[in-house]
Amino acid sequence: MISIFGNSLGDEELQAVQAVFKSHILDHGEYVAQFERAFAEKISSRYAVATNSCTSALFISLRLLDIRPGDEVIIPSNNFIADINAIIAHGATPVFADIIPETLNIDPQSFANAITEKTKAVILLHYGGNPCRFDEITEIAQGHDISIIEDASNAPFSSYKGRACGTLAEIGCVSFDMAKILAVGAGGMLLTQNEHYYQRACALCRYGLQPDCYHQMDKLKKSDEWWIQEISEYSLNFSMGNVAAAIGLEQLKKVDTFIAQRKSIWETYTEEFAQLVIGLPSIEADCTSSYYYYNLRVDPKYRNRLALHLRDRGIYSSVKYYPLHKFSVYSKYIRTPLPNSSFSAESNLVIPLNQNLTGAEVAHIVDSIKEFFRHAH
Repeated sequence: MISIFGNSLGDEELQAVQAVFKSHILDHGEYVAQFERAFAEKISSRYAVATNSCTSALFISLRLLDIRPGDEVIIPSNNFIADINAIIAHGATPVFADIIPETLNIDPQSFANAITEKTKAVILLHYGGNPCRFDEITEIAQGHDISIIEDASNAPFSSYKGRACGTLAEIGCVSFDMAKILAVGAGGMLLTQNEHYYQRACALCRYGLQPDCYHQMDKLKKSDEWWIQEISEYSLNFSMGNVAAAIGLEQLKKVDTFIAQRKSIWETYTEEFAQLVIGLPSIEADCTSSYYYYNLRVDPKYRNRLALHLRDRGIYSSVKYYPLHKFSVYSKYIRTPLPNSSFSAESNLVIPLNQNLTGAEVAHIVDSIKEFFRHAH
């Protein structure tokens, strides 16, 4: 079965992991610090804090903004469950906004309509690696004193008007799970340009401990009571370990090649499908993409049939993301109709796009989709 996702791990990553094994320091350590510095430099972020997942980074982000029970946080419904679960975990109320059909990113007007006196923040998803309309969202948010968190899990190497996604807002969150372009197995990164947020995030990432508590050997040399630790505030352990960070350092060296390969496949799809009666993914002006998803917008009467057709030919496809308001557990948060998000549940279909696809596999995917529409009626 040809997969939607595909990571690329080689001997370099294995050798890096072996070096960590030899050090016997598997937990948070120097490899993590190196990965934070290298990633921040790669995307021109002032600060970066490595976490064990993007979900953890989102959770910490809401803590940084002091989101509390009674607060409201707006999110696009076409989204992954991590965003809404992080909001609910803080006792706050998620409020759904609708999306733009062509990009599946948040609709600025729908965002504006969702604002109330309780709105404290908005979480923006750059769907499929394609940046949302950040300036429009920012203008609205600033007019209502609303903080912005970027969910750049799909878009760590995308850019908006020359700036990397994840660095546009007060706080950005990135994912490095096994399906992402840069894959470490499980991991994420919190990005910020604010020193106060950075210092607090470092503590929140590891139980609330002050960062100097991480460096026990340094304290051993400098203090008579090196075991004394300070906790700034209650938290849990959300930190990345050295094994994941070592893999990340090697993946970071290759990521430009990964994206170039994905872009080539994206362009092939766009050229080959141009004459078909389907909607193709769109990238806004003055933006670059990470090419994470290639989503087709298919007439609902054909969508499921196309998915089955591809499955029968050994090609995996899926709906990414199934709108949150369609889950029964989240339906109580619906306030207004979300027509574009609802339509995406019936028309959206993501097809394979990853750097491991061979030319023969891409040709097979293209031919299979064209074959379906030749006979669809």
